[in-house]
Amino acid sequence: MLPEKLLHEATVLLLKIHVITGWEIPQKELMNILIDQFTKKILESYSNLNVDEIEFIFRNKPIEIKEWGKAMNISLMDEVIIPYMEKRFELSKVEEQKKQVDYKISEEEKEKIDREYQEFLKTELGQRLNPKI
Repeated sequence: MLPEKLLHEATVLLLKIHVITGWEIPQKELMNILIDQFTKKILESYSNLNVDEIEFIFRNKPIEIKEWGKAMNISLMDEVIIPYMEKRFELSKVEEQKKQVDYKISEEEKEKIDREYQEFLKTELGQRLNPKI
C-alpha cells in the first residue's frame, strides 16, 4: 500500500476504532502524532493484516478488554490486536501441520492401484472416459 493511502486508511481506521471502542480521540496535535505512530505500527507490527481485518478485530474484540473512556493509544491497540495475531498464528501452524501430514503408500499398494486403473481403462466405461486408449 502506498504511504499516502496507508496514512488515509490509518486515519479512517482510528476513527472507526473510536466509534467501536469509545476510546477518546486525542486533540488535533496529538491525533496527528497518533496517526503517524499508528501508521508506523501497522508497517512494523501489523503488516500481515489488512485494514478490514483490523476493523474486524476491534468489532469482535474480547469482552475482557474494558478500557472504555481511555485515551486512544498504541498500547491499547496492541491489547486487542496482538492476542488476535497470536491466535491466527497458532491456527496457521495447525493448518500447515495438517498439510505436512504425509500419507505413505507402499509400492505394493501403488502397483495394485495402477493394475486396477489399467483394468478399468479396458472396460466400456473406461474407454468412454478415456478414449485415447
